[in-house]
Amino acid sequence: MSPKVVVMLGGGGALGAFSCGVWKALAPLLQSSDATLVGVGGASIGAINAAVLARQGRDFEASAKALENLWRQRLATCSVPFAGWLGHGRDLQSWNGLLTGLLLGSKNFYQPQYNHWNPIAGLNRLHRPLMDRSAMWRLLEEELGTLPESKPGEPILGVAAVDVMSGQLSLFDSGSAPIGAEHLAASSAIPLLFDPVTINGRLHWDGDMTRQSALPLLLDRLSALGRLPKDPADGQETWLITVDHMSEELTRLPSTGLEIAYRALDLLLHGKLDAPARAGHRFSRVIDIRRSPLPHDAVSGQFDYSTERVDELIAQGAQQALQAWHA
Repeated sequence: MSPKVVVMLGGGGALGAFSCGVWKALAPLLQSSDATLVGVGGASIGAINAAVLARQGRDFEASAKALENLWRQRLATCSVPFAGWLGHGRDLQSWNGLLTGLLLGSKNFYQPQYNHWNPIAGLNRLHRPLMDRSAMWRLLEEELGTLPESKPGEPILGVAAVDVMSGQLSLFDSGSAPIGAEHLAASSAIPLLFDPVTINGRLHWDGDMTRQSALPLLLDRLSALGRLPKDPADGQETWLITVDHMSEELTRLPSTGLEIAYRALDLLLHGKLDAPARAGHRFSRVIDIRRSPLPHDAVSGQFDYSTERVDELIAQGAQQALQAWHA
């Protein structure tokens, strides 16, 4: 009997390239195992990655190619040499990638709205965010469009977003209704930077803006729809694959304000996909993949979409995925 597989992908902006590498390594292994993808979910960039996988259905290798094309061709952004005074080497590359991402934006994702970069606009920051996401909306509509309600045998996509007023984490899933660009844009709406998105009359922000994990919501939904038994019968294998982009450890002490901010996010968000998030569900195999820290993470962080950074994260993801698979 073929294994039933559930995949949950974490958020983290540019760190989402790590999941691309993970899937690139795992896809052929899952294909050869005759596995069936029954559900895939995520928050923030994890939701966008998950939508790419769900769009390809049970064809793991096709989804790996589509995800890699998204990152290498549509999202990777050539850096502008802002930081020449830093000399040469990896730190210079990181600063250039970061400053390009913050001051010029990311190709096909977002661009600065400089007329909003002033204290007066800050008085109405909810409707005057620092970045313009028109390019992201176009990308989501062109690359993914609307994912129709899942039919039997098709994977269910779960997209998490936070209700601005209630603070509750919501899961929009293709088992209940079609998933469109608005759901993915809501799930990735970082407060202050991006505009919130109205769904069903309620404003929503990035699905990672809470310590609550979307994983139990997805697992419960899959069980309610009969796609995933909480306690599988003998002979039925169920696999869970989780990818956490936030590193618990660091390779160097943070010193700048930016490094400290990144570190705070790491500590707040890492570990959301750990064992407590899947309580009440039994799996015959669990593959937890946590991204190991890189020396320049403190600078590059979540806003360095440079070609070099994307390539590096994809390679790291593939390496750690294979290690986790064979562990």
